[in-house]
Amino acid sequence: MTRITLLRHAKSSWDHPELSDMHRPLNGRGERAAALMGTICAERLPVPDFVILSPSVRTKSTVRLFLEAWSAVDKRAGSAEILEMDELYLAGRSDWIQAMKEISSRGNHVVGCGHQPGIGDFASWLDSNFHGDVPTGAVLSFPVSEGFFSEQRGSYSADFIGRPKEFG
Repeated sequence: MTRITLLRHAKSSWDHPELSDMHRPLNGRGERAAALMGTICAERLPVPDFVILSPSVRTKSTVRLFLEAWSAVDKRAGSAEILEMDELYLAGRSDWIQAMKEISSRGNHVVGCGHQPGIGDFASWLDSNFHGDVPTGAVLSFPVSEGFFSEQRGSYSADFIGRPKEFG
């Protein structure tokens, strides 16, 4: 593994309050943000090999739009292996650590897509200089210098943090 990238799902729609949290889709702004961040990442990061994500509708839609936009710039992004992990739905830091340990040997660049507050807590664990929430659609990317996932808190330093509002 040479890189971990975290992607928070894009903005969800509240137009149908009868839908469960798991089934809430993206709204139009979220769809545009997911695609925008895919394009931005294609210009700044290596192509992902592997994507892990929560099974919620909004994370699946975010990843699909993100990778479609990335693939428009670099076709290799379309070959990223995608794995939905039930344990990443509303996952906490320890769930993210466990997921990264399990899949770290399966690709050089692993992207994880999930929810707040867990993804922000995991980002703060990875990089002790990062504090705060991860806004919808935001991306944080961390180079992995050792070649394997380190379970040592603060072992990483984000070299890219991008929020849709900064680019759109």
